[in-house]
Amino acid sequence: MKLNDGSNKVLSIKPNRNTDAGSSIRGNDSFYYSGDWDITHVLVPCHLDTRRRCEQFRQCSRSLVEQKGRCRILISISGKRDLCELAMETLRIDALNQNHQWIVLLEGSSDEDYTKKSQFQHYKSLIEVSAKIKANAWIMFLDNDDMYHPLRVRYFQDIIAKRKQETHVVEKAFYCGGKLLIDVGKANAKFGSGDSNIIRYEKIMSFDDELSDIVGVAGTYWECNKKNAIEYFDFCVHTEVMQRFMEVTPDGILANQFCDVRFCGSLSHPKIKTYDHPTHEWLLMHFRVSLYDTHQRFLQLDSATFTNAMLRIDVSDDDRHLAELTGLCDTKIAFLRRDIEECAIQCVHRDDANMEFFYNRGVPGVDKDHGHDIGTFIWNEVIETLESYYTEEKAEQSRQWWIECGIPPPPEEDEAHTDDKSMYW
Repeated sequence: MKLNDGSNKVLSIKPNRNTDAGSSIRGNDSFYYSGDWDITHVLVPCHLDTRRRCEQFRQCSRSLVEQKGRCRILISISGKRDLCELAMETLRIDALNQNHQWIVLLEGSSDEDYTKKSQFQHYKSLIEVSAKIKANAWIMFLDNDDMYHPLRVRYFQDIIAKRKQETHVVEKAFYCGGKLLIDVGKANAKFGSGDSNIIRYEKIMSFDDELSDIVGVAGTYWECNKKNAIEYFDFCVHTEVMQRFMEVTPDGILANQFCDVRFCGSLSHPKIKTYDHPTHEWLLMHFRVSLYDTHQRFLQLDSATFTNAMLRIDVSDDDRHLAELTGLCDTKIAFLRRDIEECAIQCVHRDDANMEFFYNRGVPGVDKDHGHDIGTFIWNEVIETLESYYTEEKAEQSRQWWIECGIPPPPEEDEAHTDDKSMYW
């Protein structure tokens, strides 16, 4: 099956059989069974640029194999061809002799291709295929280096079944964020950061004592909020929610490394119901750089230690130009730009109140600490770039979409706490 640009090859792996199902993505095809896997689709964006990332994806897929709740698993793979092929071989082995359905979108068509896609560009392709299979599925998310607890899908399915019986529940999303936080800095210091030094799924599930000093638990919403660990993948959303987000979001925003923050913000409002598993504090294993390490990284201007898509620091020509004008280090400017962009993407084409709120949250302190009105200058550059992705029609759709999300207005200035990132902002 060819999608949009004609470069996506769709493969489907069903129990005990590997099949090229490129022409079989149809809602009434006999290949697709009815049953509990119709309830949930797990979407996994997977860009592979290092062998280490490929090994982490192997552990991710192992965790999906072990799910007690049957589900459809849709994976979009991009990256270096040899690594993509290695990932496909992993899936062919893991997907055999078990009950889930696996749908894989493999980017590129030749050995020379090196297709790079952001998380939400992957999701745009995945939700298109997901909706063709089942238009009203509930969508779960998993990053390609994280892992599910074996009961995660089953528990989400139980929640969905319960919500069906509660006629007053109308929200098309819910939150279940209990997770095991794996400290990337401590893990690398203890085990090394080489390709083979990967924490195995089985080691985590056996509660190996060797991991005790590098993991922590954020079991409730409030614990996640306190640790600044609320993420979009803590939510389960109806297909319609993802489709609407893709409809109002231009590709330039989808390609941005902080698109996840914008999407998470659209889900984070008081009507969203939260759920905690009755016996397990966590149902997700999430690799995370601690707030301390993040702060130390800025102080040391360390752009080399943490290089995944969410933490990558690239010095741009604009940063170098500003460095020449101000005398500030270009790497420092790149760090400041990253933080300001993370704020700006949450309010572009939203409303005036939120534009002011996020500006006040991220910019005046930068101006004060570093001089040259550098924060304001970067903010204006970033906003101009982000707004350039929108047509007039798309901008109006975006503003209307935020109204539909039902997010409350930002707090008054004396109520806002810049060091406490609330779920609502």
